[in-house]
Amino acid sequence: MTADVRTTFGSVAFADHVPIKNAPVVDRLEDAGAIILGKTNRPDFAADFALVRIGKDTGGSIRVPASFCNLFGPV
Repeated sequence: MTADVRTTFGSVAFADHVPIKNAPVVDRLEDAGAIILGKTNRPDFAADFALVRIGKDTGGSIRVPASFCNLFGPV
């Protein structure tokens, strides 16, 4: 979640959801100097814009594609 930026979680039920605070990982990244450029609901294979991505590993959806690219996807 990113404060004041629409966060839909890829669901129609959250189509207009705008969080009032960041997810802890977003705060940690920003505290470390990261600049959040954007967000996407697209799968990782279709989002080659950033060097680092954050996602939820449901059924291996991060680990498996990463392994095909000689990368790692920590859980």
